[in-house]
Amino acid sequence: MLHQIAEGIALALVFAGVVILFYFGEKPPVVEIDSSSLRIRAMYGRRVAFSEITSISLLEQNMWKIGTGFRNNGYGGWALKGHFGAGLLFVAPRTAPTIKIDRSAAESIYISFRDAAQTKLLYEKLAAALPLATHHE
Repeated sequence: MLHQIAEGIALALVFAGVVILFYFGEKPPVVEIDSSSLRIRAMYGRRVAFSEITSISLLEQNMWKIGTGFRNNGYGGWALKGHFGAGLLFVAPRTAPTIKIDRSAAESIYISFRDAAQTKLLYEKLAAALPLATHHE
């Protein structure tokens, strides 16, 4: 009897873990821009100083067409987050456009949302916050 209760608790914990992973994996990133950096709040999120950014581009392709490469350490469901061969992804892979952020000493970052207008708006905000030499369309 005690063994069955322990198995039930273990199964419930595993199920809860999967639900939590799915929730945070599928939740779109929250991107904040301040005077000197970009902050991505999501699974695998980070802060990126503007001084690290060498260029930003608004690519008209979705991430599947750009190519994700192999997943090294990341979440792959309806959204892709984490380290893939192409770089650090925070994308809705079937939706275009995609923002590409090249950095001087680290992998590129790709960001897209399920709503294309939201991706374009973020690109415009980034372009306004960064020095002109970093913009590529």
